[in-house]
Amino acid sequence: LEQFLTSFARFERYPNVELLLVSNNSRNQATLRFLASQRDRRIKTLEWNHPFNFQALNNFAAERATGKVLLFANNDIEWRSGGVLEAMLAQCQRKQVGVVGANLVYPTGRIQHAGVVLGLGGFAAHPFAGGRLDASWTAFGLPTWTRNYSAVTAAFMMVRRSVFEDVGGFDERFVVANGDVDFCLRVGARGYSIVQAGQVCLTHHESATRGSKLHDEGDAWNAYARFAAALREGDPFYNPNLSHSSLDCMPRLDHRTAEELTRQTLAIMLPESRELVPYEVRP
Repeated sequence: LEQFLTSFARFERYPNVELLLVSNNSRNQATLRFLASQRDRRIKTLEWNHPFNFQALNNFAAERATGKVLLFANNDIEWRSGGVLEAMLAQCQRKQVGVVGANLVYPTGRIQHAGVVLGLGGFAAHPFAGGRLDASWTAFGLPTWTRNYSAVTAAFMMVRRSVFEDVGGFDERFVVANGDVDFCLRVGARGYSIVQAGQVCLTHHESATRGSKLHDEGDAWNAYARFAAALREGDPFYNPNLSHSSLDCMPRLDHRTAEELTRQTLAIMLPESRELVPYEVRP
């Protein structure tokens, strides 16, 4: 969190900002002292002391934000350069755009997120992941292109408040993962575009706060039910002739369907799990 705020203050010059820091069962005394020491009037510290639910935390903060544009950002994000908010707003203020994402890289420079493709690797995954932003040409172009996707990650996601409220915010039935993809799908169903701002890049120290347990059994089953139609029909923003079993965007050699890959992924993730459960998809 300190790294987030320090890098934000160093690079970000956009003036009309409020920062809502949501404490979720924080116990570390150094963390509590750090939160109490903040004197920047743009910063507000909120407490949501319930069992962790990423979607509920975001909904809670959104209700208390006063701006017309919401930016959801993990506390393990680090600014690398200036102009981030301006570049994101340049897309977000377009009436046809619903959600805007950014490129996220690990501290090593390897890509963590450059958009989300449904059915990639089972469920949904990030094309170009593990590569570098300055990599050579691929059959899917370059990760630095600004383009439309079916979804982007909520680790760093901008959306107009009117759009957020129109779809009812994040679905809190998702506890940890896939709630952002579900959110983007519902925004896309309203006719909005999901845009990846390819020129924007930040460092993502993924799992630095919560550790490596990023999967929840309920999330996996909910995602399977929620994405079923898209898995059968194929992602409209990804060429079906490109690989679905790897993230390098190379020509497709493995002809398993996205649904087959997803079932195999479920079997690996949850070998002792129950059968599929009913799931009501919200409009």
